[in-house]
Amino acid sequence: RYEIFFNSQYTQSLAENLYKMKGKVHYPRIDDQFYFAGICRNHLPYYVCVGRLVNFVRECELIIQTFNDMKLPLLMIGSGPDEWYLKSIAGDTVIFLGWLNHEETIEILKQAKGLINLTKESFGMGTVEALLLGVPVIGFNEGGTKELVDEESGILIEKKDKKNLKDALVAFEKKVFDRKLISERIREKMG
Repeated sequence: RYEIFFNSQYTQSLAENLYKMKGKVHYPRIDDQFYFAGICRNHLPYYVCVGRLVNFVRECELIIQTFNDMKLPLLMIGSGPDEWYLKSIAGDTVIFLGWLNHEETIEILKQAKGLINLTKESFGMGTVEALLLGVPVIGFNEGGTKELVDEESGILIEKKDKKNLKDALVAFEKKVFDRKLISERIREKMG
């Protein structure tokens, strides 16, 4: 006899619908450094986008264009095949940092106003890492992100387009998030 584990409720639902497979949700392990890094109560005004710079999956072009239009500061952490193109369209408020180690990523991320992650993911490691640090998230309302982010920990958008992302950023800028509560709630969820 064997037991099947899924990395999220989203993946569990897909497997059940497509293959009639049943099993339990067991969230992936997150590096301990994100649990013990602490929470920055006085964040800085920039946003962070973390991940491989692949436009069709990560919506990097949409994110950069929106931040260009709104003149908001954005730090891009990561590299990838679309890096040179994305740098060519980036305005003055967008800075590319390349790949960073966990310690460097934590220091930059925990001071951020928010994380931007529009990827439809089965789980969302970067989203969980940000939430553990108390950093609210603007994410896509599908996949694993939908079960990780709620109105207390961020804003979810329904469509990946400039209007929806701009509206989310305007709402995000007006909202005050309780970083301690964000961190506590994701810790409970992760078990």
